Amino acid sequence: MVDDYSKDLIDNYIFSTGFAGLQCNEISFYYIWSFLLSNSFNIMKNNLALGTTMQAINNTNIKKIEIPLPDKNTLNKFNSLIKPFLEKIYGNKLENKYLSSLRDKLLPKLMSGEIDVSEIEI
Repeated sequence: MVDDYSKDLIDNYIFSTGFAGLQCNEISFYYIWSFLLSNSFNIMKNNLALGTTMQAINNTNIKKIEIPLPDKNTLNKFNSLIKPFLEKIYGNKLENKYLSSLRDKLLPKLMSGEIDVSEIEI
């Protein structure tokens, strides 16, 4: 799922085949996103998937999945509650990626003695 705060995904990654695109209006975006991540959707999708080597769901079958949509007031409340959590999760993923990269660069230097931890001021 891509939103306005995930600009680096849009700028740095190529979206390839095997992806389905859903167009949502702004008010239903987070609700539908959450629904697509749910176990209920996963079960429905898997039950409609076709193929022997690599199962996939086609456009005809994905349209068979009904998404219950609450009223606008409920959607607005849901959005105001969920968006900060999703932004935080996304920010944490970026930070984890950066920290993993930093660890991978520093660990060999620490193990070889090129960097001495006792010299580092905290």
